Amino acid sequence: MADAHDPKGCQFRFCRNGGLRPGEPVSQDRPSVPPVLTEPAVTRLRVAAAAAALLFGAYLALDAVAGTLSVWSIGLGGAAILSSIALVCYTMSGRGTLASLRLFGSAYAMFITLALATTESVAVRGGVAWSAIWIGLFPFLVPCSPRHVLVKAMVAASFSPILYFVLASQRGTALPGAAELVMSFAPLYLAGLVAFLASRVLLGLGAEVNNARQMGMYELESRIAQGGMGEVWRARHNFLQRPAAVKLIRPNTGESNGFSSDAVARMRFEREAQVTASLQSPHTVDLYDFGVTRSGTIYYVMELLDGVDLETLVQREGPLPPRRVVHILKQVLDSLAEAHERGLVHRDIKPANIHVSKRGFESDFVKVLDFGLVKSKQSSEPMSNSLTAANGIVGTPAYLAPELLTGEGVVDGRADLYALACVAYYLLTGHLVFDASTAMQMAVAHVAGVPVPPSQRIDQPIPAALERLIMNTLAKRPENRPPNAMAMLKTLEAIDLGVEEAASPAQPVALFQKPGRTRNVLN
Repeated sequence: MADAHDPKGCQFRFCRNGGLRPGEPVSQDRPSVPPVLTEPAVTRLRVAAAAAALLFGAYLALDAVAGTLSVWSIGLGGAAILSSIALVCYTMSGRGTLASLRLFGSAYAMFITLALATTESVAVRGGVAWSAIWIGLFPFLVPCSPRHVLVKAMVAASFSPILYFVLASQRGTALPGAAELVMSFAPLYLAGLVAFLASRVLLGLGAEVNNARQMGMYELESRIAQGGMGEVWRARHNFLQRPAAVKLIRPNTGESNGFSSDAVARMRFEREAQVTASLQSPHTVDLYDFGVTRSGTIYYVMELLDGVDLETLVQREGPLPPRRVVHILKQVLDSLAEAHERGLVHRDIKPANIHVSKRGFESDFVKVLDFGLVKSKQSSEPMSNSLTAANGIVGTPAYLAPELLTGEGVVDGRADLYALACVAYYLLTGHLVFDASTAMQMAVAHVAGVPVPPSQRIDQPIPAALERLIMNTLAKRPENRPPNAMAMLKTLEAIDLGVEEAASPAQPVALFQKPGRTRNVLN
C-alpha cells in the first residue's frame, strides 16, 4: 500500500478486487471525477490491457504466418504485449493510488495508440480502425476530466497522420489529395471528439450517482439491511474516515412501506432521529447526524455496530443459557427505563432490534436499535392510530402486546416489557411464544392464547424465578405485568442465578398479578 499521505492528493486507493477504496483528499482536477467513476477504473483498464496484449499477439502471429515478421514488428508488438502484461500485474497487486493510475494509465493508453498507429502505417492493415476505436475508449480507461480526455485524444489522433507523412517522406511516396487525406484521418479526430463528449456524459451521470450516495458528510458504501422503516447502509465520513451506519428513506416510498403518505413517513422518520438523539443510555444506539438531501432523501447517521442481533445469535448458537439471557435483558431494560421515564414507548422490541457486541473487555454489550415506532404517551393523539396505515398496526406481530393489537386501553411502557418477555422466551428456548403460520393467527394468539412455560419447551434448566417473571410479564392485561422497566430490572437483579432451580408449571405465577381475569377481547 502506498503512503497514506499522498502528495498528489488522490481520493482512492487500489483494492485487490479491482476497485478503489477511500483514501486522501480529492483530486485537484476541475471538474473533479466522481468516486463512482474512479472505483471501477482499475478493472476497466486491466481488461483493456489484456485485450491489447491479445491484439498485438494476433498481429505478430499474422506476420509470422505471412512471412513478414520483422525486427520492427517484433520490437513494437513485444513492447506493447509486455507493457500490457505489466499493467495487468500492477493493477492486480493492490498497490498504487489514483494519481499513479492516471499517470501510468494515461501513458499506457498513449503508447498503445502509438503502437497501433505505427503498425497500421507500416503494415498497411486496412486503415485506422483500431486506432480510432482505442481513442474512443479513453474516457472509460482512465478517470480524467473531459478537458484532459480531449487533450490526450487529440494528441493520440495526430500520431497516425504524423507517422504517415514521415514514412511517405522517407519512401519518397507522392502524397494523395487533400480530400483523401481528410477521409483517411478524420475518423481519428472524430473518435477524439466522441471520447470528449462521452467523458462529459459520464461525468454528469457519475455526479448524479455520487450525489445519491452522498449523505451530508458521509458516503454510502454498501447496503446492510432493508426493511419497512427504510434502508440501512454502511458509510464513512469524508474527512474523519469514521465508519457509520446511515438509515434513509427516499421520497415516494410511503405507500410501499404501508404508510398513508410521504408526509407521514417523514414524520415517523424525523421523530425516530429526534427521539434517538435525546436518549443517553449507553445501551441505546448513538446518533451522529440527521438531514435531508436535495433529492428529498431523509437520512440519519448512527454508530456502526460490530457483532450480531439477537435473532441471528440464536439462529447460530441455539438457545442461550439463563445467565447470559439475564445479562442481556438487564441492559435492554436500562435503555427502556430511560425512554419510559421520558414518556416514550419503543413499540418494536424484538431480537432483530437488539444488537450485541464486544466492547473492550465486556462481552454481549447491548445496543437497542430502531426507535422508529416510538410514541410519546403524553401526546393527545390516540396511540392505536398514530402514524400508521389505515386500519393497520405497527410493529412485529410475534412480539406485540395485546393492547397494541386490539387498540383498546392505554399503551405505555408495559407494552415494551411484554415484547421483552417474548424476546426472553425466544432467547431461552429458541422458539416464539406462540407458533403461528400467519400474522393474523399470531395476533389472535397474543390476544387470547395461553403461553406454554419456557421450561416445557427446552431441556436446559431455567431458574423458577426467571420463568415466573417472564410468564407474569406475558400477562394479557398491562396492570398484571411489572409496573415499569426499573421494577422488572430490580426483579432480575434479585434472581439467584447460582442455583439452577427447575421451574414447575404448577408454581403460581403471581409476582404482579392483580384481582380480575383476562378478558377475551375477540369474543
